[in-house]
Amino acid sequence: MNRLVNHFATVAILALLVAPAAAKEPDPEFMKHVYPPELVMRHAGDIDLTKAQRKEISKAVKETQSRTLDLGWDMQEAAQELVALLGKSRVDRAATLAAAKRVMELEVQVKHAHMGLLIAIKNTLEPAQQKQLDGLRD
Repeated sequence: MNRLVNHFATVAILALLVAPAAAKEPDPEFMKHVYPPELVMRHAGDIDLTKAQRKEISKAVKETQSRTLDLGWDMQEAAQELVALLGKSRVDRAATLAAAKRVMELEVQVKHAHMGLLIAIKNTLEPAQQKQLDGLRD
């Protein structure tokens, strides 16, 4: 039962830390200049995506997934440390803020990896393909 409570507390802490950033992202102005992998793959035939392009995008997605998986594990561990610090009757402010900073730094690394993926995808697409995708957005 204690593990379940710790799990829910970890999720709640992560939600509190991520929610302010998630509420602002993805920024529609920002996202209209990049092409998420789901959009590209859904319209691969429409934009005449080549096998080489598909391979390059798939490689970038796999690398990003691998990197963010590792970061996710690290973030979960850091969040559990934060939960433990917050669970004490007297909270050590410095240690708790340091633990929270670690969680947020990992979140930034995840966002950085995702930005790198979006850049790689955009740079793989030809300008004409980008224009076609702009017209095919949901």
